[in-house]
This record gives sequence, C-alpha cells and structure tokens, in this order.
Amino acid sequence: NTPEIPSYSNHDNFVTEVSYSGWGGSSGHDAPMLAYDAVLYALQVREKEGALKAWESLCAFGMFHCGDSDSTGIISAAIWGAMFGFEAYKTNYNKIEYKEHLFKLGEQLYKKSEELLTNDPLAPATPAPDKLEDSDPNIKTDTPPVDKPTADIDTNT
Repeated sequence: NTPEIPSYSNHDNFVTEVSYSGWGGSSGHDAPMLAYDAVLYALQVREKEGALKAWESLCAFGMFHCGDSDSTGIISAAIWGAMFGFEAYKTNYNKIEYKEHLFKLGEQLYKKSEELLTNDPLAPATPAPDKLEDSDPNIKTDTPPVDKPTADIDTNT
C-alpha cells in the first residue's frame, strides 16, 4: 500500500499540519519526517519516471515548501546522496554556481578529515608486540604524535 504522491500545491498544507511549532521542518520532530517523506516520494517517482524526475521530486517536496526548507532539504539530499552517491546528482551538478570553488573546498575538507582521522587521539593504540599472540615485526606499535586540529582550510580560493 504505497501512498499516492501528493500534488505540490497540497504539500504546503501537509507541511503545516505535521509541524510541531507551526513552521514545518523547524524542529527535530518534523524535519526528519518531512525529509524522509520527500525521499519516499522521490523513490516512487524514480521507479516510474527515472532519476532526473526523482531529483526534481525530491527538491519539490524536500526543499521547496512553506516551512524550514533548508533543514529538510539538507536532510533529504543527504539521505538521497547516501543511497545513490554522486550519480544521483549527475544531471544537475554541471550548472552549480561556484562549482570549481566548491569542489576545491570539498577536496580540502576531505584531506583535513583524513589528517584528523590519522592523528585521532581517541583511536585505540596498537598493543605492544609482546602482548600479541602472534607477534608480527611489521606491526607498528608506536602511536603517532597528535597534532592539534586547526582550521586552515582556504575559503578564499
């Protein structure tokens, strides 16, 4: 029993009705629910009409409504991206304003996250070789120095 995809004009009424505070998507109660609904609707559209129409549906129901649409939009797009990866956006991302700048920032953020994960002070230390059942001389037992995280991402490029 799949629910029928609502018309966009009726969607604003739905957003307001399920709202916790009168501003749909502005609370932890309704933002995830509205985003999840948008994903479910977009999945139905994807089955019937393909990926591009599904993305348009996701935007219409998750991002372009009368409530706190930036909150529901980011949640619904994150879910969609987790499900389908960058391919889900392939038909649209070529026209993104400041695309090169955003891609460069994304690469810098990724590199910084890799650095932080490599130097994670909370990561479990490797046990000393004498505590390993099958001691392997190739296992590194010293913990790398922990650098204090810095915000050295260049946002002016």
